Amino acid sequence: MSAVREWQARGAERVEQEAASTRAVVAALLEGLDPLLVEMRDSGAVVIELEDVVPDEAGEAVLLHGGDARRLVVLASRAVEESGRAVPHITAAGENVSGMRYVRFAGGPVLYYPAPLELEIVRLQ
Repeated sequence: MSAVREWQARGAERVEQEAASTRAVVAALLEGLDPLLVEMRDSGAVVIELEDVVPDEAGEAVLLHGGDARRLVVLASRAVEESGRAVPHITAAGENVSGMRYVRFAGGPVLYYPAPLELEIVRLQ
């Protein structure tokens, strides 16, 4: 393949990638979704809403992951009050969260999650 044809092929590939990205953003807007959330979802992140998490009677929830997911995005309308590594502890639901990471939300639940999982909180207005 000549250098010119190779250059044209790379240019066409780049244009197609940009067009696919634009189509995804337009589709998201038509569905009423935030393009940022679509980008997060398409990057392999698992996206959940804090309001969809059902805590136990003590207000705690354990987020376990399986498969290849290494990034979790939590959409929250509540502010984070505290985060860190859990002390040895068993939740009211009987889950051992010792050594897990946690995040406590203002007036809301405490989420525990495995240390290898990257957690990102996106504050909703």
